[in-house]
Amino acid sequence: MALPPSNRLRKLKNYWSVSINMQFKMIFRFENERASEVAIVDYH
Repeated sequence: MALPPSNRLRKLKNYWSVSINMQFKMIFRFENERASEVAIVDYH
């Protein structure tokens, strides 16, 4: 997965997080090399 550093790809416990903007993040997990349980979360 190639993302610009500004998207702040982060490993969480059992999940990954990518910043969409200052308010929203996309969280997901990988299963069999595919993203699953994808959600857009409002952190504010």
